[in-house]
Amino acid sequence: MKKFLTLKNIVLCSGALLLLVAFFLSFGATAHGTNHGVASSYDNIVWGCNSLTIDGVKHPLSELMPGLVRAKPAALQLTGIILMLVAAIGAALVALLVKKPWAKWIVVGLAVVAVAGAVFQFFALQGFVRGMVNAMAENLGITDKEAIEQEYKEFLKNAREDGVKITMNIVMGVLGIIGGLAVGASQFLPEKK
Repeated sequence: MKKFLTLKNIVLCSGALLLLVAFFLSFGATAHGTNHGVASSYDNIVWGCNSLTIDGVKHPLSELMPGLVRAKPAALQLTGIILMLVAAIGAALVALLVKKPWAKWIVVGLAVVAVAGAVFQFFALQGFVRGMVNAMAENLGITDKEAIEQEYKEFLKNAREDGVKITMNIVMGVLGIIGGLAVGASQFLPEKK
Protein backbone atom coordinates (compact mmCIF):
# COMPACT_ATOMS: atom_id res chain seq x y z
CA MET A 1 0.00 0.00 0.00
CA LYS A 2 2.85 2.41 0.78
CA LYS A 3 4.19 1.81 -2.71
CA PHE A 4 0.91 3.12 -4.14
CA LEU A 5 0.75 6.24 -1.93
CA THR A 6 3.11 8.44 -3.89
CA LEU A 7 2.57 12.14 -4.56
CA LYS A 8 2.15 11.37 -8.25
CA ASN A 9 -0.60 8.79 -7.64
CA ILE A 10 -2.42 10.92 -5.08
CA VAL A 11 -2.59 13.90 -7.47
CA LEU A 12 -3.64 11.61 -10.32
CA CYS A 13 -6.42 9.95 -8.33
CA SER A 14 -7.60 13.28 -6.91
CA GLY A 15 -7.87 14.71 -10.43
CA ALA A 16 -9.70 11.63 -11.68
CA LEU A 17 -12.05 11.85 -8.69
CA LEU A 18 -12.87 15.49 -9.51
CA LEU A 19 -13.72 14.44 -13.06
CA LEU A 20 -15.99 11.68 -11.75
CA VAL A 21 -17.71 14.13 -9.38
CA ALA A 22 -18.34 16.45 -12.35
CA PHE A 23 -19.88 13.52 -14.24
CA PHE A 24 -22.26 12.67 -11.39
CA LEU A 25 -23.22 16.34 -10.96
CA SER A 26 -24.51 16.30 -14.55
CA PHE A 27 -27.58 14.37 -13.38
CA GLY A 28 -28.64 17.34 -11.26
CA ALA A 29 -27.98 20.16 -13.72
CA THR A 30 -30.95 22.51 -14.01
CA ALA A 31 -31.73 25.76 -15.82
CA HIS A 32 -33.18 28.39 -13.45
CA GLY A 33 -34.89 31.60 -14.47
CA THR A 34 -37.97 33.74 -14.21
CA ASN A 35 -40.65 34.12 -16.85
CA HIS A 36 -42.94 37.13 -16.29
CA GLY A 37 -42.00 37.14 -12.61
CA VAL A 38 -42.61 33.41 -12.11
CA ALA A 39 -39.64 31.35 -10.91
CA SER A 40 -39.11 28.21 -12.97
CA SER A 41 -36.46 25.58 -13.53
CA TYR A 42 -35.96 22.88 -16.14
CA ASP A 43 -34.63 19.68 -14.59
CA ASN A 44 -31.86 17.38 -15.86
CA ILE A 45 -30.88 19.51 -18.84
CA VAL A 46 -27.74 17.60 -19.82
CA TRP A 47 -29.41 14.21 -20.28
CA GLY A 48 -32.73 15.47 -21.68
CA CYS A 49 -35.18 17.53 -19.66
CA ASN A 50 -38.55 15.90 -19.00
CA SER A 51 -39.98 18.17 -16.30
CA LEU A 52 -40.38 21.83 -15.45
CA THR A 53 -40.72 23.17 -11.90
CA ILE A 54 -42.85 26.32 -11.65
CA ASP A 55 -43.05 28.06 -8.26
CA GLY A 56 -41.97 24.84 -6.53
CA VAL A 57 -44.49 22.58 -8.31
CA LYS A 58 -43.02 19.96 -10.65
CA HIS A 59 -44.83 19.45 -13.97
CA PRO A 60 -44.04 16.87 -16.66
CA LEU A 61 -43.04 18.55 -19.91
CA SER A 62 -45.89 16.73 -21.68
CA GLU A 63 -48.38 18.53 -19.41
CA LEU A 64 -47.18 21.95 -20.55
CA MET A 65 -46.42 21.07 -24.17
CA PRO A 66 -48.69 18.22 -25.32
CA GLY A 67 -46.84 15.46 -27.15
CA LEU A 68 -43.42 16.57 -25.90
CA VAL A 69 -42.21 13.95 -23.45
CA ARG A 70 -38.55 14.94 -23.23
CA ALA A 71 -36.25 17.62 -24.60
CA LYS A 72 -33.30 16.39 -26.56
CA PRO A 73 -30.06 16.09 -24.55
CA ALA A 74 -27.69 19.04 -24.70
CA ALA A 75 -25.34 17.45 -27.25
CA LEU A 76 -22.22 19.49 -26.56
CA GLN A 77 -22.51 19.14 -22.78
CA LEU A 78 -23.35 15.44 -23.00
CA THR A 79 -20.34 14.86 -25.26
CA GLY A 80 -18.15 16.85 -22.88
CA ILE A 81 -19.28 14.99 -19.78
CA ILE A 82 -18.73 11.61 -21.46
CA LEU A 83 -15.26 12.74 -22.57
CA MET A 84 -14.48 13.70 -18.97
CA LEU A 85 -15.66 10.31 -17.67
CA VAL A 86 -13.74 8.29 -20.26
CA ALA A 87 -10.60 10.42 -19.79
CA ALA A 88 -10.71 10.02 -15.99
CA ILE A 89 -11.08 6.27 -16.11
CA GLY A 90 -8.60 5.84 -18.96
CA ALA A 91 -5.96 8.07 -17.41
CA ALA A 92 -6.18 6.34 -14.03
CA LEU A 93 -5.97 2.88 -15.58
CA VAL A 94 -3.07 3.72 -17.89
CA ALA A 95 -1.10 5.60 -15.22
CA LEU A 96 -1.53 2.94 -12.56
CA LEU A 97 -1.27 -0.22 -14.67
CA VAL A 98 1.03 0.55 -17.61
CA LYS A 99 4.69 0.95 -16.67
CA LYS A 100 6.06 2.03 -20.05
CA PRO A 101 7.71 5.41 -20.77
CA TRP A 102 5.07 6.33 -23.38
CA ALA A 103 2.20 5.81 -20.91
CA LYS A 104 2.91 9.25 -19.45
CA TRP A 105 2.01 10.89 -22.78
CA ILE A 106 -1.19 8.88 -23.09
CA VAL A 107 -2.26 10.18 -19.68
CA VAL A 108 -1.36 13.77 -20.66
CA GLY A 109 -3.41 13.36 -23.85
CA LEU A 110 -6.37 12.07 -21.86
CA ALA A 111 -5.99 15.05 -19.50
CA VAL A 112 -6.28 17.38 -22.51
CA VAL A 113 -9.42 15.51 -23.60
CA ALA A 114 -10.86 15.96 -20.09
CA VAL A 115 -10.15 19.70 -20.11
CA ALA A 116 -11.77 20.03 -23.54
CA GLY A 117 -14.87 18.22 -22.25
CA ALA A 118 -14.93 20.54 -19.26
CA VAL A 119 -14.81 23.64 -21.48
CA PHE A 120 -17.92 22.35 -23.31
CA GLN A 121 -19.85 22.81 -20.05
CA PHE A 122 -19.57 26.59 -20.31
CA PHE A 123 -21.93 26.53 -23.32
CA ALA A 124 -24.77 24.89 -21.39
CA LEU A 125 -27.42 27.52 -22.09
CA GLN A 126 -26.96 27.24 -25.83
CA GLY A 127 -27.02 23.44 -25.68
CA PHE A 128 -30.13 23.35 -23.53
CA VAL A 129 -32.02 25.79 -25.74
CA ARG A 130 -30.95 23.88 -28.87
CA GLY A 131 -32.25 20.62 -27.35
CA MET A 132 -35.60 22.21 -26.42
CA VAL A 133 -36.10 23.81 -29.83
CA ASN A 134 -35.18 20.62 -31.69
CA ALA A 135 -37.57 18.56 -29.55
CA MET A 136 -40.41 21.05 -30.06
CA ALA A 137 -39.78 21.20 -33.82
CA GLU A 138 -39.82 17.41 -34.03
CA ASN A 139 -42.98 17.29 -31.91
CA LEU A 140 -44.73 19.80 -34.18
CA GLY A 141 -43.42 18.19 -37.38
CA ILE A 142 -41.37 21.23 -38.43
CA THR A 143 -38.53 20.25 -40.76
CA ASP A 144 -37.54 23.65 -42.18
CA LYS A 145 -34.00 24.12 -40.88
CA GLU A 146 -34.11 27.88 -41.38
CA ALA A 147 -37.29 28.19 -39.30
CA ILE A 148 -35.79 25.98 -36.58
CA GLU A 149 -32.61 28.10 -36.52
CA GLN A 150 -34.67 31.32 -36.28
CA GLU A 151 -36.70 29.81 -33.42
CA TYR A 152 -33.46 28.79 -31.67
CA LYS A 153 -32.11 32.35 -31.86
CA GLU A 154 -35.39 33.73 -30.51
CA PHE A 155 -35.51 31.22 -27.61
CA LEU A 156 -31.87 31.90 -26.75
CA LYS A 157 -32.47 35.67 -26.76
CA ASN A 158 -35.53 35.24 -24.50
CA ALA A 159 -33.62 32.92 -22.15
CA ARG A 160 -30.86 35.50 -21.77
CA GLU A 161 -33.37 38.32 -21.22
CA ASP A 162 -35.21 36.23 -18.61
CA GLY A 163 -31.91 35.68 -16.80
CA VAL A 164 -31.81 31.90 -17.19
CA LYS A 165 -28.82 30.57 -15.24
CA ILE A 166 -27.20 27.16 -15.42
CA THR A 167 -24.79 27.20 -12.50
CA MET A 168 -24.27 23.43 -12.13
CA ASN A 169 -22.62 23.23 -15.55
CA ILE A 170 -20.24 26.02 -14.56
CA VAL A 171 -19.31 24.04 -11.43
CA MET A 172 -18.87 20.91 -13.57
CA GLY A 173 -16.66 22.84 -15.99
CA VAL A 174 -14.46 24.24 -13.22
CA LEU A 175 -14.14 20.82 -11.53
CA GLY A 176 -13.34 19.26 -14.91
CA ILE A 177 -10.62 21.77 -15.71
CA ILE A 178 -9.02 21.41 -12.27
CA GLY A 179 -9.31 17.61 -12.46
CA GLY A 180 -7.91 17.45 -15.98
CA LEU A 181 -4.98 19.71 -15.10
CA ALA A 182 -4.25 17.63 -11.98
CA VAL A 183 -4.27 14.40 -14.02
CA GLY A 184 -1.90 15.91 -16.58
CA ALA A 185 0.38 17.53 -14.00
CA SER A 186 0.64 14.29 -12.04
CA GLN A 187 2.75 12.79 -14.82
CA PHE A 188 5.48 15.35 -14.26
CA LEU A 189 5.72 14.85 -10.50
CA PRO A 190 8.45 12.73 -8.92
CA GLU A 191 7.63 9.34 -7.40
CA LYS A 192 8.00 10.65 -3.80
CA LYS A 193 6.32 8.79 -0.98
